[in-house]
Amino acid sequence: MGWVEKHSQMKHRLLGMYLSICARNVKSTRNHDFVIVDLYANDGMSQWYDGDEQWEGSAQIAAKWASNAGTRSYCVFNEKNSNLIESLKQNTKNYSSSIKTIFNEDANEIYQKILCEYIPRDSHSIFILDPYRHTDLKFSTVKSIAKHCQNDYYKDISFVRRPEQIINLPTFTILKSKTQNEELITDFFGTDEWIEAVKIAEKNRSSQPKALLDVYKNQLEQFYPSKGIVPIEIRTIEYNAPIYYLLFVATHPLAIKIHNTFERWVNKKIKEFRREGYNLKLIAEARRKNLQSLDKWIT
Repeated sequence: MGWVEKHSQMKHRLLGMYLSICARNVKSTRNHDFVIVDLYANDGMSQWYDGDEQWEGSAQIAAKWASNAGTRSYCVFNEKNSNLIESLKQNTKNYSSSIKTIFNEDANEIYQKILCEYIPRDSHSIFILDPYRHTDLKFSTVKSIAKHCQNDYYKDISFVRRPEQIINLPTFTILKSKTQNEELITDFFGTDEWIEAVKIAEKNRSSQPKALLDVYKNQLEQFYPSKGIVPIEIRTIEYNAPIYYLLFVATHPLAIKIHNTFERWVNKKIKEFRREGYNLKLIAEARRKNLQSLDKWIT
């Protein structure tokens, strides 16, 4: 089971809400295959460190909405940790008919086989790139996925059809290790421009996470239009500090429209989620300390 912090529940909620929208749209058209690829599937379940809550992880969410999307819809999963594969199969067994295959490989290698064998260039495909650490994902992987493309039309609008990508940009862990593994961080960004960007942000006392986001967006803009790159900032429950960005990336005109509408809705809801999560964290802490009253913890 994937043990995570409470803020990861927001990430999974966002993923589920977005995939549900996609499933409804593709179910009504059926012009293209609908393929969801999770390259870091874990075992399909998540549990909060500080509480007793369990919820669907990314693989279960992806399989559920691929199943709901009807015919010509399926998932491909990959999980590098071989100890999690049987649990992943068990936790997604209710949707097994919608799962083409499950790989047990390095995400930065297996994606090529997945593109060649499971992703038609005219498909509506979504790659979930949520690495455990920034060192587990290289920008060369993101770049190669983006280059799996063809020219297409949507309502007489020409565009380059590329796979959508949902990418976790873990700014907190990158900044925490910025002096320890510059080469690996450069592999993540596909450029060493992040080093100078962080130095400038430090000098100007501006946001270092935002500086990293700008570098990553510039890299993505080689393949995706600026308006098709929508970052959603995820903050910690306790300290309201930015911990990572979840980037929704697309070229399809309808997907871009959905992303931007989705962002506005999320920004309204995210404070409500953090308040709810903070209260639950306090309750869990009070239980551990056998406190009968929560007054001192929630004021």
